[in-house]
Amino acid sequence: MISAVIASRFTADQRKRLVSALSTPDDPEPSVHFLPLSVTDLPAARVIIGSYPPSAVRQLTDAATAPAFLQLTSAGYEQYQRPGILSSSTIVSNGSGAFDRAVAEHCLAVLMELQNKLELYRDNQHRGVWHDEGAVSSLQNAHVLVVGKGHIGSEFARLATALGARVTGLRRHIPANANSEDAVRAEGRTCGMDELAALLPDADAVVSFLPSTPQTRGVFNRHFFDLLKEGAFFLNGGRGDAVDMPALREAVKSGRLGGVGLDVTDPEPLPSSDPLWRMPNVVITPHVAGGWRLASTTDALCSLACDNISAFLTGRPVSNQVAGPRS
Repeated sequence: MISAVIASRFTADQRKRLVSALSTPDDPEPSVHFLPLSVTDLPAARVIIGSYPPSAVRQLTDAATAPAFLQLTSAGYEQYQRPGILSSSTIVSNGSGAFDRAVAEHCLAVLMELQNKLELYRDNQHRGVWHDEGAVSSLQNAHVLVVGKGHIGSEFARLATALGARVTGLRRHIPANANSEDAVRAEGRTCGMDELAALLPDADAVVSFLPSTPQTRGVFNRHFFDLLKEGAFFLNGGRGDAVDMPALREAVKSGRLGGVGLDVTDPEPLPSSDPLWRMPNVVITPHVAGGWRLASTTDALCSLACDNISAFLTGRPVSNQVAGPRS
């Protein structure tokens, strides 16, 4: 009998789809437990759908209890790669691609908020102050650098390009068709990460969607902010450790930046004593751009899980595999 643990946050209809994907002619009634993602203990199951706490997953590392397939409902998977969390026999897939629209729209909204000084007007509203904060800027003809142009970065690039921005995306590996006429028209040009420094003096905004890797940690350091065009905006929707936080604080305090938007910080949560909380042109959100908050995200996670369950049960390669043996 196929046994599975599935995140209970899926809707009733989505749960039916997932159970249907688990059902086979030989096993039409799989054993399924729908459990909150906050649980600390997990029953042994062949299939797990959900980014459950690594401490709960750690309890299933024995050969007799290790899941054969783990479908994460998060794009991040680094915490599951730590020694002792998962059996090497477990196939692991992440939720990359499901969060593109949610994170891209969140970051675009924050960028436009900063360009139009809406955060200053919100502060004025709380003080009962009627005051004109002066000139604003627009995405029209703005040069926007998208650092980490993967799934989410490409979606952001498309949205910003549609609003008139000149977008340059940066990534380590450039796909063969990334700079075709159609691609450039839709989402701007794409270049290598080694061109970042040369592009900074002309950038009106830099938006990061970098993952957490040894190569990306501390990329946005004092040298980066010194090269960045004065008055430019900086946003981070990727991982907090890509930013040298003391260097960022100094760049904001000096007035060099036009504004900062952070959905991720280092550390998380950002301590209440951090001065960034009280800097007027900084917008901070508590790592909420992605997650399960947008209905289309949940549906995309369900579709990905259903497709991967089918692939796993029939011995085909799963999408987004990040660990474990490959078919």
